[in-house]
Amino acid sequence: MSTAKVDKYKKEKYNRKKILARQKRHKIEAIIACVAVIAALGGVIGKNVYDKYFYYDSVKAVDMESYSTAVQNVQSANVQTAEDATQADVQADA
Repeated sequence: MSTAKVDKYKKEKYNRKKILARQKRHKIEAIIACVAVIAALGGVIGKNVYDKYFYYDSVKAVDMESYSTAVQNVQSANVQTAEDATQADVQADA
């Protein structure tokens, strides 16, 4: 073997632990980055699916005419029960 090859082999052997540690660190960093990207994509896709299929199904558009009619019915029922209660009090006092 030539001197250059022997020197190269010795240098690689001397730095082998550092090289393997660096390769392992890069591999772990790549795995973490891939997991982060996949989680972000899953979140975006999940939010879009939720918004498109589930959220708007549960929230219906309110018809203002029927809403105001319902509110008036509740208010008139409350007024009638209050009037009935006052009449009952007057009759009980008599």
